[in-house]
Amino acid sequence: MTYRKAFRTFLIGAGLVFSTACTSMEGIVSNPDYLSTGAIVEDSSTAYSGQLSCMKWSTPAEKPRIAVGDIRDMTGRFSTFEGAVATQGASLMVMSAVSQAGFPLAERLDTAVAEQELEFANNRLISEAGEPTEDYRKVFTGSIAGSDYILLGGITELNFNVHSDVREARNAFAAINRQYPNDDQIILSLALLEEELENYSEAKPLLRELLSSSDKQSEASYYLGRIAASENDPDLAISYYRQIGDSREFLPAQLAAAQLLNQEQGPDAATSYLQERSTEFPQYAGQLRRLETDILIKAGRQQEAFESVSIALEAEPEDTNLRYTRAMLAERLGNMALLESDLRQIIEQN
Repeated sequence: MTYRKAFRTFLIGAGLVFSTACTSMEGIVSNPDYLSTGAIVEDSSTAYSGQLSCMKWSTPAEKPRIAVGDIRDMTGRFSTFEGAVATQGASLMVMSAVSQAGFPLAERLDTAVAEQELEFANNRLISEAGEPTEDYRKVFTGSIAGSDYILLGGITELNFNVHSDVREARNAFAAINRQYPNDDQIILSLALLEEELENYSEAKPLLRELLSSSDKQSEASYYLGRIAASENDPDLAISYYRQIGDSREFLPAQLAAAQLLNQEQGPDAATSYLQERSTEFPQYAGQLRRLETDILIKAGRQQEAFESVSIALEAEPEDTNLRYTRAMLAERLGNMALLESDLRQIIEQN
């Protein structure tokens, strides 16, 4: 077995055992395309994908490890001709959402393969080469990472008559706003309801009114940016996102601005913008570098991504997600020594 192949195997094993380093090299398919087999590849983004991605980048890098249990269909609704009425596989959907949000997963839903391999390993039947050898897979105590939280539940009701009446809520807040016209929180709530109803002409003046508010300025700028993006005015959207300072809206706004710049002008514009923001807000430099690295990886610019993630690691040396990303890039660039070093450090940290 070659040195390169050996470390690739080591890498896979480390990724299975130490699931803290979850997803760094995934690709995004922006347009349907045909593979050589003729199968169509479709973008599987949903209405929640943006929020999950935002959570991944705007929350602390060290997140708790989550185990998802069996989330069953308990509605009892079944059609003779179409089968189960409620969508099946809720546990898999939850696992996908948790992973997209950047949380490391502990596999507890289907442990059959892991248990079978453990049995083989205990009987000294597994080796990396799959051939008789004394270098068989060893089983050590503490090799499986534990979970910090578990998610359990069930789908207990399927009622097609239940719905959320946003319009009714909007009317209620409009009445309250007439009674308390200077309450910033009520104005913001009304504006967000108007935005959800896509009444942008009603939402925008309410949000502009809040731009002079010290408490709501960042939120107003963020939602004005979202509306501008929805109205296909990326320049205006970016200008609003750029106005946002140190606040909880800062990172989601910079992610949205970088995505718009990447779509409209390409990765150079997006990474330049993020670097500029890192200089202005050094307290967010590590997180902004993560965004920059992700954009460069998706653009296929591995050397630049490697340099970016290395700078980010200088600021956050304990971030195992960043270190795992660099290990992946090092392997692709042929830097096997750094691959080994980073993977060993991840193992030591866990």
